[in-house]
Amino acid sequence: MSETGGLQGINLSEIGLHSPVNVEKEKTEKNEFLQLFVAQLRNQNPLDPQDGADFLGQLAQFSTVEGIKNMESAFNKIADSLNSSQALQATSLVGKKVQVRTDAGLYMEGNKLAGAIEVPTPVSDLALSVYNEVGQLVKTYHINAAQKGDVAFAWDGLDENGNAMPSGVYRFEAKGSIDGKTTQFDTFVASNVDSVTINKNGQPMMLNVSGFGKVSINDIKTIS
Repeated sequence: MSETGGLQGINLSEIGLHSPVNVEKEKTEKNEFLQLFVAQLRNQNPLDPQDGADFLGQLAQFSTVEGIKNMESAFNKIADSLNSSQALQATSLVGKKVQVRTDAGLYMEGNKLAGAIEVPTPVSDLALSVYNEVGQLVKTYHINAAQKGDVAFAWDGLDENGNAMPSGVYRFEAKGSIDGKTTQFDTFVASNVDSVTINKNGQPMMLNVSGFGKVSINDIKTIS
Protein backbone atom coordinates (compact mmCIF):
# COMPACT_ATOMS: atom_id res chain seq x y z
CA MET A 1 0.00 0.00 0.00
CA SER A 2 1.16 3.49 -0.78
CA GLU A 3 1.37 6.20 1.82
CA THR A 4 0.86 9.86 1.00
CA GLY A 5 0.55 12.53 3.63
CA GLY A 6 -0.06 9.93 6.30
CA LEU A 7 -3.06 8.39 4.53
CA GLN A 8 -2.24 4.76 3.82
CA GLY A 9 -3.46 3.05 0.67
CA ILE A 10 -4.69 6.26 -0.99
CA ASN A 11 -3.44 7.70 -4.27
CA LEU A 12 -3.72 11.48 -3.90
CA SER A 13 -2.06 12.26 -7.23
CA GLU A 14 -5.48 12.55 -8.88
CA ILE A 15 -6.79 15.20 -6.48
CA GLY A 16 -6.79 18.66 -8.08
CA LEU A 17 -5.39 21.30 -5.69
CA HIS A 18 -4.78 25.01 -6.30
CA SER A 19 -1.30 25.80 -7.58
CA PRO A 20 0.56 28.97 -6.42
CA VAL A 21 1.46 29.49 -10.09
CA ASN A 22 -2.24 29.78 -11.04
CA VAL A 23 -2.91 32.24 -8.20
CA GLU A 24 0.02 34.43 -9.28
CA LYS A 25 -1.20 34.29 -12.90
CA GLU A 26 -4.63 35.62 -11.86
CA LYS A 27 -3.03 38.53 -9.98
CA THR A 28 -0.89 39.37 -13.04
CA GLU A 29 -3.93 39.37 -15.36
CA LYS A 30 -5.83 41.74 -13.04
CA ASN A 31 -2.86 44.14 -12.80
CA GLU A 32 -2.39 44.17 -16.59
CA PHE A 33 -6.07 45.03 -17.14
CA LEU A 34 -5.95 47.89 -14.65
CA GLN A 35 -2.68 49.23 -16.11
CA LEU A 36 -4.15 49.25 -19.62
CA PHE A 37 -7.32 50.91 -18.35
CA VAL A 38 -5.38 53.70 -16.56
CA ALA A 39 -3.11 54.18 -19.60
CA GLN A 40 -6.19 54.54 -21.78
CA LEU A 41 -7.55 57.26 -19.48
CA ARG A 42 -4.27 59.16 -19.46
CA ASN A 43 -3.65 59.01 -23.19
CA GLN A 44 -7.10 59.74 -24.62
CA ASN A 45 -7.49 62.73 -26.91
CA PRO A 46 -8.68 65.67 -24.73
CA LEU A 47 -10.39 67.16 -27.80
CA ASP A 48 -12.22 63.91 -28.48
CA PRO A 49 -12.54 62.08 -25.13
CA GLN A 50 -13.92 58.57 -25.07
CA ASP A 51 -17.59 58.34 -24.22
CA GLY A 52 -18.20 57.67 -20.52
CA ALA A 53 -20.56 54.82 -21.41
CA ASP A 54 -17.65 53.01 -23.07
CA PHE A 55 -15.58 53.27 -19.88
CA LEU A 56 -18.50 52.03 -17.81
CA GLY A 57 -18.91 49.15 -20.23
CA GLN A 58 -15.27 48.17 -19.80
CA LEU A 59 -15.57 48.38 -16.02
CA ALA A 60 -18.72 46.26 -16.17
CA GLN A 61 -16.87 43.65 -18.23
CA PHE A 62 -14.02 43.62 -15.72
CA SER A 63 -16.52 43.28 -12.87
CA THR A 64 -18.25 40.38 -14.63
CA VAL A 65 -14.98 38.56 -15.28
CA GLU A 66 -13.88 39.19 -11.69
CA GLY A 67 -17.20 37.83 -10.39
CA ILE A 68 -16.85 34.68 -12.51
CA LYS A 69 -13.31 34.14 -11.23
CA ASN A 70 -14.46 34.56 -7.64
CA MET A 71 -17.29 32.11 -8.21
CA GLU A 72 -14.88 29.64 -9.81
CA SER A 73 -12.54 30.03 -6.84
CA ALA A 74 -15.42 29.33 -4.44
CA PHE A 75 -16.42 26.20 -6.36
CA ASN A 76 -12.80 25.01 -6.38
CA LYS A 77 -12.62 25.41 -2.60
CA ILE A 78 -15.81 23.37 -2.24
CA ALA A 79 -14.39 20.69 -4.55
CA ASP A 80 -11.14 20.60 -2.55
CA SER A 81 -13.14 20.22 0.64
CA LEU A 82 -15.16 17.35 -0.84
CA ASN A 83 -11.97 15.65 -2.07
CA SER A 84 -10.44 15.96 1.41
CA SER A 85 -13.59 14.51 2.96
CA GLN A 86 -13.58 11.69 0.41
CA ALA A 87 -9.94 10.96 1.23
CA LEU A 88 -10.72 10.66 4.94
CA GLN A 89 -13.64 8.35 4.20
CA ALA A 90 -11.44 6.25 1.93
CA THR A 91 -8.98 5.52 4.74
CA SER A 92 -11.70 3.60 6.57
CA LEU A 93 -12.21 1.31 3.55
CA VAL A 94 -8.65 -0.02 3.43
CA GLY A 95 -8.58 -3.48 4.99
CA LYS A 96 -12.35 -3.86 4.83
CA LYS A 97 -14.12 -6.68 3.02
CA VAL A 98 -16.44 -5.67 0.18
CA GLN A 99 -18.82 -7.56 -2.07
CA VAL A 100 -18.13 -6.97 -5.77
CA ARG A 101 -20.67 -7.66 -8.53
CA THR A 102 -18.97 -10.52 -10.37
CA ASP A 103 -19.35 -14.22 -11.17
CA ALA A 104 -15.79 -15.18 -10.16
CA GLY A 105 -13.51 -14.87 -7.18
CA LEU A 106 -10.00 -15.72 -5.98
CA TYR A 107 -10.05 -18.68 -3.60
CA MET A 108 -7.13 -19.20 -1.20
CA GLU A 109 -6.75 -22.75 0.04
CA GLY A 110 -7.90 -23.20 3.62
CA ASN A 111 -10.28 -20.22 3.53
CA LYS A 112 -13.88 -19.75 2.52
CA LEU A 113 -15.03 -17.77 -0.49
CA ALA A 114 -18.20 -15.94 0.49
CA GLY A 115 -20.71 -13.87 -1.44
CA ALA A 116 -24.36 -13.38 -2.19
CA ILE A 117 -26.93 -14.12 -4.89
CA GLU A 118 -29.23 -11.27 -5.95
CA VAL A 119 -32.69 -12.82 -6.31
CA PRO A 120 -35.19 -10.45 -8.01
CA THR A 121 -38.29 -12.49 -7.15
CA PRO A 122 -39.12 -15.52 -4.97
CA VAL A 123 -37.91 -18.84 -6.43
CA SER A 124 -38.37 -22.45 -5.34
CA ASP A 125 -35.43 -24.14 -7.08
CA LEU A 126 -32.44 -21.84 -6.58
CA ALA A 127 -29.07 -23.56 -7.14
CA LEU A 128 -25.47 -22.32 -7.02
CA SER A 129 -22.77 -24.09 -9.04
CA VAL A 130 -19.02 -23.65 -8.60
CA TYR A 131 -16.63 -24.10 -11.57
CA ASN A 132 -12.84 -24.16 -11.69
CA GLU A 133 -10.62 -22.15 -14.05
CA VAL A 134 -11.04 -24.62 -16.93
CA GLY A 135 -14.83 -24.69 -16.62
CA GLN A 136 -15.21 -28.02 -14.81
CA LEU A 137 -18.07 -28.30 -12.34
CA VAL A 138 -16.70 -28.54 -8.80
CA LYS A 139 -19.79 -28.44 -6.62
CA THR A 140 -23.48 -27.52 -6.70
CA TYR A 141 -25.46 -26.15 -3.77
CA HIS A 142 -29.22 -26.75 -3.98
CA ILE A 143 -30.61 -23.84 -1.99
CA ASN A 144 -34.15 -24.45 -3.27
CA ALA A 145 -36.69 -21.94 -1.88
CA ALA A 146 -35.51 -18.34 -1.61
CA GLN A 147 -37.30 -15.05 -1.11
CA LYS A 148 -36.64 -11.86 -3.05
CA GLY A 149 -33.41 -10.21 -1.93
CA ASP A 150 -29.84 -11.29 -1.24
CA VAL A 151 -29.10 -14.94 -0.52
CA ALA A 152 -25.73 -15.37 1.22
CA PHE A 153 -23.39 -18.25 0.38
CA ALA A 154 -19.95 -19.42 1.49
CA TRP A 155 -17.96 -22.03 -0.44
CA ASP A 156 -15.61 -24.00 1.81
CA GLY A 157 -13.25 -25.01 -0.98
CA LEU A 158 -14.42 -28.61 -1.15
CA ASP A 159 -15.76 -30.47 -4.17
CA GLU A 160 -18.75 -32.80 -4.27
CA ASN A 161 -16.66 -35.63 -2.77
CA GLY A 162 -15.22 -33.53 0.03
CA ASN A 163 -11.82 -33.11 -1.58
CA ALA A 164 -9.99 -29.83 -0.94
CA MET A 165 -9.53 -27.74 -4.06
CA PRO A 166 -6.33 -25.77 -4.78
CA SER A 167 -6.08 -22.00 -4.69
CA GLY A 168 -7.20 -20.24 -7.84
CA VAL A 169 -10.01 -18.38 -9.57
CA TYR A 170 -13.42 -20.05 -9.36
CA ARG A 171 -16.63 -19.05 -11.09
CA PHE A 172 -20.13 -19.04 -9.58
CA GLU A 173 -23.35 -19.60 -11.48
CA ALA A 174 -26.71 -19.10 -9.75
CA LYS A 175 -29.90 -20.23 -11.48
CA GLY A 176 -33.57 -20.67 -10.68
CA SER A 177 -36.97 -20.80 -12.41
CA ILE A 178 -39.14 -17.71 -12.86
CA ASP A 179 -42.54 -18.35 -14.44
CA GLY A 180 -41.29 -21.72 -15.64
CA LYS A 181 -38.20 -20.23 -17.34
CA THR A 182 -34.66 -20.96 -16.11
CA THR A 183 -33.02 -17.67 -15.18
CA GLN A 184 -29.46 -16.83 -14.18
CA PHE A 185 -29.02 -14.41 -11.27
CA ASP A 186 -26.26 -11.92 -10.50
CA THR A 187 -23.72 -12.89 -7.87
CA PHE A 188 -21.47 -10.84 -5.58
CA VAL A 189 -18.16 -12.14 -4.25
CA ALA A 190 -16.41 -10.81 -1.14
CA SER A 191 -12.77 -9.72 -1.10
CA ASN A 192 -10.42 -7.38 0.78
CA VAL A 193 -9.73 -3.73 -0.10
CA ASP A 194 -5.96 -3.27 -0.47
CA SER A 195 -5.91 0.44 -1.31
CA VAL A 196 -8.07 3.26 -2.67
CA THR A 197 -7.54 5.63 -5.61
CA ILE A 198 -9.35 8.98 -5.43
CA ASN A 199 -10.28 10.54 -8.76
CA LYS A 200 -10.93 14.19 -9.54
CA ASN A 201 -13.67 15.94 -11.54
CA GLY A 202 -16.47 14.16 -9.70
CA GLN A 203 -15.42 10.66 -10.82
CA PRO A 204 -16.15 7.90 -8.28
CA MET A 205 -13.28 6.58 -6.20
CA MET A 206 -11.72 3.30 -7.26
CA LEU A 207 -11.08 0.48 -4.82
CA ASN A 208 -8.10 -1.77 -5.42
CA VAL A 209 -9.67 -5.07 -4.41
CA SER A 210 -7.64 -8.24 -3.87
CA GLY A 211 -8.17 -10.60 -6.80
CA PHE A 212 -10.12 -8.04 -8.84
CA GLY A 213 -7.84 -5.03 -9.32
CA LYS A 214 -9.51 -1.61 -9.60
CA VAL A 215 -13.24 -1.62 -8.91
CA SER A 216 -15.54 1.41 -8.93
CA ILE A 217 -17.18 2.22 -5.60
CA ASN A 218 -20.46 2.13 -7.55
CA ASP A 219 -19.99 -1.63 -8.18
CA ILE A 220 -19.71 -2.41 -4.47
CA LYS A 221 -22.78 -3.90 -2.82
CA THR A 222 -21.75 -4.19 0.84
CA ILE A 223 -18.80 -3.21 3.03
CA SER A 224 -18.00 -5.11 6.23
